[in-house]
Amino acid sequence: MVFSLSAVLVPIIVILAISWRNHSQYVPKVDYQGAIDQAVVASPFAIQVPNEIPAGYTVTAAALESESYGKSGDFRWRMSFTQGEKFMALWETTGPEGAVLDATTNSGACDATQEIAGNTWTVCAGGKPESRAYFMKTENVMTVVYGTVSFEELATFIESLHLEIS
Repeated sequence: MVFSLSAVLVPIIVILAISWRNHSQYVPKVDYQGAIDQAVVASPFAIQVPNEIPAGYTVTAAALESESYGKSGDFRWRMSFTQGEKFMALWETTGPEGAVLDATTNSGACDATQEIAGNTWTVCAGGKPESRAYFMKTENVMTVVYGTVSFEELATFIESLHLEIS
């Protein structure tokens, strides 16, 4: 019985040893200052950036790119941040309001306003999975700050934003 049990267990142990993978998530380093410098020069609008990266967060994306939800010639500036399971992002765009808000709020309801840093922001919540967002439209640029963090964290992040002008 011991021999037959070992005949089954030994191959299982060998297979497990060969196929073992570390499941921790790799978060690449992002040259966000380089992305900011390029965006300032190339963007058709003045981009916003935080005064500093929120404490404990890692920049996971920073890019000026074509707006995938818009028409030809629309652009978006985006920066994304993570801290463990928490996520927040900045998205500035010349794209269509409805499509961008559906994407950033998971089709949540935008039905309240709040004054933050001297501006009136529309509050969006709900959606599946749950998302929180603030958005503001000025002239032809819409700014959305959204994520899985609390509204207080999003508001603090908004207060840290300033314009970068070429």
